[in-house]
Amino acid sequence: MFKRLTPEQWQEIIPYLGFGITFSIFLLVLWKAIGMRKSTADRIALLPFDQPKEISNHEDGRKD
Repeated sequence: MFKRLTPEQWQEIIPYLGFGITFSIFLLVLWKAIGMRKSTADRIALLPFDQPKEISNHEDGRKD
């Protein structure tokens, strides 16, 4: 069934365009990570990702 489908000439560049965009975003993130200051990297490394936050049922922030 798909053998009968013939893409137009402009449609053949879409995979290359998608790869180029993805690769450029990857390079941008890599460049930002390599150029990050040590103090910023240490602060980000110490972020508490797994600690649950306390949930308060009161609007004024009081705890029971």
